[in-house]
Amino acid sequence: MKKTILIAATLAALLISNVAAAKYSDEYKAQHKRQVEVVTTQLPSGQKYTRDIFELFDRQVPGGKIRLKAEVGRPGPRILYLTYAATGKSYPTGINEMTWGDGKEAHKMRVFFYDYSRISHKNYTELAIATVNPEQLKNAIVISVDGAAVFSESSKHWPEWKAALEDAKKLMNEK
Repeated sequence: MKKTILIAATLAALLISNVAAAKYSDEYKAQHKRQVEVVTTQLPSGQKYTRDIFELFDRQVPGGKIRLKAEVGRPGPRILYLTYAATGKSYPTGINEMTWGDGKEAHKMRVFFYDYSRISHKNYTELAIATVNPEQLKNAIVISVDGAAVFSESSKHWPEWKAALEDAKKLMNEK
């Protein structure tokens, strides 16, 4: 009887230590297989570099599409970025600014990539990508592109957005 209790206690301790050692990124990968892409490349030095790309939020909004993605390098940096893409019939003027507001003031996001392309005789696509901080964005009530609100707390997808920010915070803070 004592041996059975000892074996059961040992197995329970091993299971608890395994669960405690699991990372949030592994848990997210297991729950959302289709939203995680693992990319492995070879660096010029000949070393292998692997990064996990987590698609945390991807929704159509009035005037375009918003995506929130986290890129986690193993080893390497952790980057969280917001992408906005829009299609229109006029020649694009360029997305100069992406901001988020907290009800008191507008905060600029650092746009590090901008591009546009012609997709047909009259239609163009614009794309802008900005780095963001999930801690700051949790206070946002509106996201704007060139001064026009494209996504706000009145959207039916806002609770999903807040959940994505929580996931992003956990991924960015993971060691």
